[in-house]
Amino acid sequence: MREPKYKLDESTYSAGRFANETNDCAVRAFATAACIPYADAHALLAKHGRKDRQGTWRSTQRKAWEESLGYTPKHVVDHTGYTYQAMTLAAFLRRFTRGHWIVLTRGHSFAVVDGVVYDHTLRPRCRILDAYRFD
Repeated sequence: MREPKYKLDESTYSAGRFANETNDCAVRAFATAACIPYADAHALLAKHGRKDRQGTWRSTQRKAWEESLGYTPKHVVDHTGYTYQAMTLAAFLRRFTRGHWIVLTRGHSFAVVDGVVYDHTLRPRCRILDAYRFD
């Protein structure tokens, strides 16, 4: 089985005025998937209720996505109508090899761009609760 590709790059977000930011996985995922600067993603999520150094509710994320993109990203549903609640990240990467995605797991968000995971942890067996396509 092919191991998933990961991009583990903290340098993009750890410098400047956001050096003390924590619990910002939703900001990082949004910036990466939507191809916008971290500062813009941070400002949009803050506008919709995200507080510095705190996590972000899913409803807050969706509001910011809609405002930024002008549309709601596609919530992935399979042909039988069930969401991919039992799918692992490794299975997701095998099935969806192209596109810009935000993947939500329990208490965490990260981006997947063309089959590469942009995250700070290596968790191929994590269970996906929701996945949104951004292109």
